[in-house]
Amino acid sequence: MSTVVIVDDQSTSRRILAELVQRLEDDLAVESFADPVEAIEWLEGNPSDLVLTDYKMPRLNGVEFTQRFRAIPQCCDIPLVVITVLCQLSCPVGVNYLGRFADVTLLC
Repeated sequence: MSTVVIVDDQSTSRRILAELVQRLEDDLAVESFADPVEAIEWLEGNPSDLVLTDYKMPRLNGVEFTQRFRAIPQCCDIPLVVITVLCQLSCPVGVNYLGRFADVTLLC
């Protein structure tokens, strides 16, 4: 069974993402976390196949979360997607670390 981890401090966003993921396949497990630090702790001891994380969260933002996530040896190759509803015409500081760029103006 594949596992998708969702990290978002907003309960509505977590619920929507979980429902969308579960509709993709019946055989997907979803682990949701409001606190990115708790998610990191869970990921250190549990396998995951995909991580969806918010960008703007308390305690750790999406860049900080990604840095800690990638520092876990068994997580270095797991796909990670950073999601945000922030509408900025410039890329957030640190987005280069995350990998690929998207044209956020298309989403605004």
